Amino acid sequence: MGNRTNRPSILSEYQIAFPQPKKKVLKNGMEVFSVRGEGSKIIRIDLIWQGGRSTEPLKALARSSMQSLYDGTPSLSSDEIMELFDFYGASVGHNSRMEVLTSSLSFLIKDIDKVVPPFLDSIFNLKINEELFKHRQERFAERLKSELVKNNVVAYRVFTEKLFGENHIYGYNTEPEDYLILEAKDITNYLEDHLTSDCKVVICGDIEDELLDKLTLYLESVRSTKSNRVEQYQVNPIKAQKEIVIEGPQSHQVSIRLGRKLFDRNHEDKDALMLACHILGGYFGSRLMTNIREEKGYCYHIESSLDCMKYDGYLSIAAEVNASNTQECINEVEKELKEMMTENVPELELERVKQYIRGQLLLDSDGVFASTNILRKYLAIGLDESEFYKKIAIINKISANDIRRVAKKYFNPVEFLKVIVGDVSKITSS
Repeated sequence: MGNRTNRPSILSEYQIAFPQPKKKVLKNGMEVFSVRGEGSKIIRIDLIWQGGRSTEPLKALARSSMQSLYDGTPSLSSDEIMELFDFYGASVGHNSRMEVLTSSLSFLIKDIDKVVPPFLDSIFNLKINEELFKHRQERFAERLKSELVKNNVVAYRVFTEKLFGENHIYGYNTEPEDYLILEAKDITNYLEDHLTSDCKVVICGDIEDELLDKLTLYLESVRSTKSNRVEQYQVNPIKAQKEIVIEGPQSHQVSIRLGRKLFDRNHEDKDALMLACHILGGYFGSRLMTNIREEKGYCYHIESSLDCMKYDGYLSIAAEVNASNTQECINEVEKELKEMMTENVPELELERVKQYIRGQLLLDSDGVFASTNILRKYLAIGLDESEFYKKIAIINKISANDIRRVAKKYFNPVEFLKVIVGDVSKITSS
């Protein structure tokens, strides 16, 4: 029996292998990236387009458009196409994010001819069902109404609106009525503009040459061109209020959002600040969790995050607390921010967080399907698989001095916006 008094050694140097995709450009301009995982009887296809919430001319249009892809084709109704996928055990998903649109299909290799053609047909030859469309929009509106009675949802919406502006692509908020005023023609126009150009395809599984050739023929049969869209981003500098207290729909707790506007995903300080945010509140053993949850007991969960997008970004700290502990919680957050601004992070703590991030990368890249999830995210923002190794190399080089430098630059609480949502009478009295 092994000696249980000795802890296993912690390795700081190890190689994380990331599969190398094969790239192929099809006749219609589609870029196909294939990653082979031997022994898997399942194939997954992901289609990726530039688009999403940041490109919608009407509020709620991107999400509504992608969900309409379940409506069917000229030859198959919505029920028929979903029954077909269900019969063959295929999984289908259509999603809209902030800056990207995706459609995915997972299926058994032997069923390729049964499921791939109707999947592509439902995307590129969509027939919108007016009745389904109306019911779906009503359902989306009701679902949003149910979300708006939550303090944390209200706090997030106010926070981003005040940071970027109520008409900014990263700041505007969708209201329930926005879903109801959309028309089927709006959906058709948006999909025509975004899904017929600049499509990237990721295929993973046990892909032999014969299978890839067959998928290539199917993909080349659909219309895809080079986009002529000219992207415009309006810089919208605003002076937000420093503290906003709002009467919330829930009285039993208070939702707190602290943070500030920052920079886009290409900024030179992004990686060091990402590591600083992990130290501050990015994992269970972080400083905010240790102090405010474990020691003070002010909240069940508190976290800090860095969200860097194509054109802009922000730092956010979020917590749910009892109203009587609101100011104490904010005071402790500011104390932790100031400490990181003035003192170097101990080497042991820094290495622990680096190990946590490397371990998360190792977990996220475990297997061909997990690896292609990462690849899909990189391709969506114009990067490739080399970014995976670049990120590890950068993390390894970040020092305690780098952490203090970015903390001093971006962690000053005086420059933070505070949004507090809850029972105002209890917040004020506390």
